[in-house]
Amino acid sequence: MLAKALVLAVIYIEQRNSSCTEDNDVRVLEEIASMIAGASEDERQSFIDAAAVLGASELPEQLGLVSP
Repeated sequence: MLAKALVLAVIYIEQRNSSCTEDNDVRVLEEIASMIAGASEDERQSFIDAAAVLGASELPEQLGLVSP
């Protein structure tokens, strides 16, 4: 699941153009978050760990992967 979410993100970024709106961005982020939420516990934990290492420790909570 995590790999699928990453591929989706890369495809979106590569295809994004100036006509994309914030609504488009939110829709894709919600789809990616849904995929990550459906991942195994180990994959979710890997995402949480990677976010922390990359200085985005708030991201898992923003995506609903951990409780505040």
